[in-house]
Amino acid sequence: MIAFEDIRDDAGEIKLVPFEYDETAKLKEGIRKNLNNIDLNLDDDEIYGQLDEIRCAYEGDDAVDVWQEIEAFIAANKNEKLSRSWQELQDDLRRMRAKLQTSQKEVQSNVELLNQILKVAI
Repeated sequence: MIAFEDIRDDAGEIKLVPFEYDETAKLKEGIRKNLNNIDLNLDDDEIYGQLDEIRCAYEGDDAVDVWQEIEAFIAANKNEKLSRSWQELQDDLRRMRAKLQTSQKEVQSNVELLNQILKVAI
């Protein structure tokens, strides 16, 4: 991505200078910085919370895969508490997704049933 930096020339006039801006690299750098700031002396639940905050902060951004960055960080650190917390977070998210899928199917079934009732009523 090309971005522009405002600088002034010798005459004091503003010039726009193009430069290459790598959004993905900036996002990965932000994730790594946040991961490096996790206090590994905390208990598992607090580490879990910090990992979840980082995941939530970056998960919606299509430019970077936050899960992959977290997993690479955990593999590089070989910290048991960090690994346990990440595994627990992944397990919780899988359970939550399964519940959401079940709820979505139930809602879809109810909508189909209501549509059939409306067809009969009309």
